[in-house]
This record gives sequence, structure tokens and C-alpha cells, in this order.
Amino acid sequence: MREIIGQACGVVVFVGCVLCTQFPKRWQMLLVLGIVNLFCVPNQLLVGSGITAGLLCSVATVNCFLNAYKAKKGLREHLWENVLFAVLYFAAWGVGFAASLKNGTPNYLDVFTFVATVFFLGQVFLHKERDIRLCTMGNSLMYFMYDSINLNVAALAKLFAMVSALIALIRYRKKDTVDKAEKL
Repeated sequence: MREIIGQACGVVVFVGCVLCTQFPKRWQMLLVLGIVNLFCVPNQLLVGSGITAGLLCSVATVNCFLNAYKAKKGLREHLWENVLFAVLYFAAWGVGFAASLKNGTPNYLDVFTFVATVFFLGQVFLHKERDIRLCTMGNSLMYFMYDSINLNVAALAKLFAMVSALIALIRYRKKDTVDKAEKL
């Protein structure tokens, strides 16, 4: 039953990952990322992928919702907030990795989650939608490899997220080019 609920959450993650980069505004992408990470927590924990990804997704949920709210209101994050969340991300990663060491079976796949965390920091801290989409591609590639090795259905979400981000990059690049041409 745990596996079914976890994989069902993975389906929500899949839909959110595919849709996320298609939104035109930063706050919309961050809101969807928050929802994705909210469902990613039970997905990662219930399918047995490891505690590290679950902890990272927990921090990401709060960070995304907070930044989406601020972006919607036209406010910028304070430097101390970014530093605090960066510390929380790496602390969560460290706790998860330490837990796997304590169990006597270090999860070397957590290297993927570490690199994905660096890309995710770009997703939530950068302000240009194009940069968010590029970081999404890097984050998705790392989690695609991690989830594929762990046989998690969320791997498909990350594969389609990469394709979706690429489509959005092309789609919105054309729109930006047209907007610039109209201003001339």
C-alpha cells in the first residue's frame, strides 16, 4: 500500500514537473514547484528512495511557497533568506547522507541529490524565467538519474520536465524576440 501511495504522489510530481516551466511568470513556476515538492516528500519516502531526497523536498516546499508569494507581490527575497535556505538545503542533504552512513550502507546516489540541490538553488533564487528553466533542466537531469536507479516513477517526470523546459525555452525565446522587435 505504501508503494502505491508513493507512486501515486509520483504521478502528481510528474504532472507538475511537465507543467511547471510552461508558465510565463516566475511566481507561477515557483508555486507549481512548491506543489511538486510537497508531493515529492511522500513519493521519495514511501517508495524507499531515501531520506535525503525527502528532506530536500521538504525544505524546497517551504522555500518555493515563500518565494512564490514574494514574487507575486513584487517583493524580492532578502540575502539572509537565501543564505538561510541554502544552509537548510545543505544541512538537509548532510543529515540524509549521515543517516545512510549510520545505517552502514552509505547511499552514494546522494551525490545526484547534492548536485540537483545546487541547480534547485538556481531555480528558486534566480529571477529571470529563462534562467529558472535552464536550472530546471539541470535539476531534472540529476533527479532523472537518481530516480531511474531507484526505480521510481518520478524518473519519467524528470525526463518530461527536461523536454518541457526545452520547449518553454524555445517558446518564450521567440516571444521575447517578437517583443523586442515591436519596441524598435
